[in-house]
This record gives sequence, structure tokens and C-alpha cells, in this order.
Amino acid sequence: MTQLEITLTLPNFAAYAERINREVPGLIAATLQTNRGMIFYKSGRYNGRRKWKKLECRNGRPLKDNNDLSQSMGPQNDGMIPGRFTGSILKMTGGLEGMVTIGTNIAYAHVHDRGMVIRAKNAKAMRFKCHGKWAFAKKVTIPARPFSDWTRKDGKELVETIENYIGHVLGGGQ
Repeated sequence: MTQLEITLTLPNFAAYAERINREVPGLIAATLQTNRGMIFYKSGRYNGRRKWKKLECRNGRPLKDNNDLSQSMGPQNDGMIPGRFTGSILKMTGGLEGMVTIGTNIAYAHVHDRGMVIRAKNAKAMRFKCHGKWAFAKKVTIPARPFSDWTRKDGKELVETIENYIGHVLGGGQ
């Protein structure tokens, strides 16, 4: 009777797991930053969100003319290593069982994210320029232009990115 034996040398799964555990938090942070950057780039209309309300007193795109807020939430990165910009918050702890936090230190971020009514305090009215002319108002409403929310499509995008990366690593990619 003739025997047939097949020998398979298994890959070093521990090394793959170590690499994934080490690199995936940076991938997640970079993906979150890119996702937030797309929200600003598309004026809110990204992954199932509504487009932000247009500006009333000046031309341009909401939250894009200055770019400080958008760059602090979504700094440019290479897709694997998170970017940094003035005002950015980036925390990564504990590998896959840890936590990834992105955010901004820019003081007015919450005003634009959630909206706010600003009222005149020390005068009867506030004075500001609107289309090149001086305007007066007792209160001004800044509409919410959300960028800190999380949609189902955002979650799907993140899971697909991680799955693709793990497949890349297990396939022997650098």
C-alpha cells in the first residue's frame, strides 16, 4: 500500500497578530481622521449625513475657508500613520483592546458641531459684517454643522478598512 503525505508549514500567526495589534490602532486613527476630513470636504454630505446649511453673511464654504477646524479634526495622513495639526487631539492606547481618540482643542468646535445662539451681552445689539455691509442683531444663530457624529456607513467604512488591512498582512504584504 502506498501512502501520500502532505506537509504544510504554518505561518507564524503570532507574528501576524503582533503586527496587527501594533499597527491597527494607527490605521483606525488615520481612517477616522480621513473620515472627518471628508465630512468637511463635502460640507457635511458624507456617509449618509445631510449637507450643511449654507452661509448667510459671506461667500465660501462653511468651516472650510479658514481650515483650522477641519485640519485639526482631519489632518492629512498617509492612511496608516495619523496626521497631526495644531489643535489636533490624538490618543492611542492598548493595541486592539485599547482605545483610539481623535478630536480638536479648537475652542469654537462645539459651537459649529452642535449649533448655538449667541446673544448681545453688554450692548443692545451685536455688530458684524454681512456681505460687506454692517449688520446689527440682538442674537445670531449659528446652525449645527455636525462633524463629531458617527453613522452606520462610517462604521462599515472602518470595518472594511481593517478587514482589507488584515487580509493584506496575512497575504504577506508589507
